[in-house]
Amino acid sequence: MGEAIYRAISQGSFNTRFARRDWMIVIVLPVSPPPVRSSVAMNATQTAADDITQKLRDILQANRQVKKLEERGIPSNIIADHVTLLEYHLNTMIDNEITGQPQSKQKTGKVLKSFR
Repeated sequence: MGEAIYRAISQGSFNTRFARRDWMIVIVLPVSPPPVRSSVAMNATQTAADDITQKLRDILQANRQVKKLEERGIPSNIIADHVTLLEYHLNTMIDNEITGQPQSKQKTGKVLKSFR
């Protein structure tokens, strides 16, 4: 959906040799394999994961929820709320210090680190 919106925007002052408006949409988000982002066993029942792994988990859960709602034929306004949550998780994984947007935090209240 976002890609179609960007394609509809005039190329304007973009030099197509170096930059195109549709390149500004992240279509594929590379994810490192679990062995690279391993978790640490805290005790017999709890593990601790790094911040990016926690955000990836949030993104996957939100994406699964959106798919389930779409499959069930839930009204689009409810799905839009869940898409907004998915966008929030994606945004805070990339930059968790966006002005006007609440920061993503661990259960302890510690602010999660992001790519930026």
